[in-house]
Amino acid sequence: MRWSFFIVTILLFNACHFFEEEPKVLLSKIDGEDYTNLIEGEMNAKKAYIFIMDKKKDSVDYNIRLDIVDSLETSDSIWRKKHLKSLNIILDEIYDGNDKSFIENKIFSFFIHYPQEFIQHLNNEGFDNIETWMLILNQGVRSATTPEDITLNSVANAAISNCKNCNEEQQRLIVDFIHKLEYSQQP
Repeated sequence: MRWSFFIVTILLFNACHFFEEEPKVLLSKIDGEDYTNLIEGEMNAKKAYIFIMDKKKDSVDYNIRLDIVDSLETSDSIWRKKHLKSLNIILDEIYDGNDKSFIENKIFSFFIHYPQEFIQHLNNEGFDNIETWMLILNQGVRSATTPEDITLNSVANAAISNCKNCNEEQQRLIVDFIHKLEYSQQP
């Protein structure tokens, strides 16, 4: 009888452990301080990334979601990738809003300035939303080539000039991609 009481007591104490929330594992004191400051601070694009990745995207206001789009061209390559990743999750939702031209311009500008990163993102993460990404880029190409003096080749040359480490095959891929955007999903 004592053994069964002892075993039940141990099981009850361990059961409490199952209902406790696991603490976040932080890699270093610096990372921990940055993370804590970010979480405790005001909502911004970086904090929104954390919420979206933690499946709490409903806690992120529409205007902050637009801030993520606006933050795509940051000089910090780590945050560019994070913003792209979180944007991929909310892309369909925000593109249904009233700010389509803003979103198209920002994403197309990101593509022109970081073509290799963008194509790599589409290959790795963005394939679930490929139709929306392509529609946005198609509209970006159309807007960029609306003035008659800007040609599709000018757009392709701008993207290639920003692709610092691209070999000839990657440059050709970018040019082909831009030419296909012009003809894809025409309204």
